[in-house]
Amino acid sequence: MFPMFCLDPTDHTCLQDGGCGLQELWADVRVAVRGVFERVTLAELAERHLRVAVPNPTWDPQELIRPRG
Repeated sequence: MFPMFCLDPTDHTCLQDGGCGLQELWADVRVAVRGVFERVTLAELAERHLRVAVPNPTWDPQELIRPRG
């Protein structure tokens, strides 16, 4: 998972590839985001959702399912 395509070692579409001052920043962002995903469990996400979720949503959960095709 790369926040910017230029961090993907197989993507060389940027002409500044490897010589950009922002690459180090985006690499740090990638490490930070990955760290969050590695630390947070599904149980924690469910708990967070239950704390803030509206008890009776005004939408039907079926409305969130996109038809395939």
